[in-house]
Amino acid sequence: KMVDGVVQTDKQFKFLTGELVQSEKHEGVTAAVNCDSDGIAGNSLYSAVPWCKTGTIAVFGATTFGRYEANQPLIQGHRGNVTDLAFSPFEERLLATTGDDGMAKLWVIEDPKGIVTQTDEADIELQGHTKNCKGLAWHTSVENCLATFALDQT
Repeated sequence: KMVDGVVQTDKQFKFLTGELVQSEKHEGVTAAVNCDSDGIAGNSLYSAVPWCKTGTIAVFGATTFGRYEANQPLIQGHRGNVTDLAFSPFEERLLATTGDDGMAKLWVIEDPKGIVTQTDEADIELQGHTKNCKGLAWHTSVENCLATFALDQT
């Protein structure tokens, strides 16, 4: 309800306002956030989270709700923890990830349901860091421009 131009609600929201997603819509999600990043990436097509097994990422269809099993198909692309992940603002099927292995990798997600078969081959591997790659950022107005940063101070 609206009181003096301010929306009043009996629901508690942290940082965001909007529709409350019921927890029973996502059962069995076992994410592992071992980093300083957001720990989740999403857009209108997909949601991606680092999974509980080191170096793995689960990708779900954004509107696919249900129970996720322990044998969920995953991206197994990094040696060491996944430190950051983000979808391209220009190509919603393109996911970039970084890891403690010093690598940045790009993955093209083809299926609307997300990752449906186990995969360990990235579409593109970006090498150059000599230490743990800690994060990434897509440029918001220049297509195909990605920045990464690492403990090697580059």
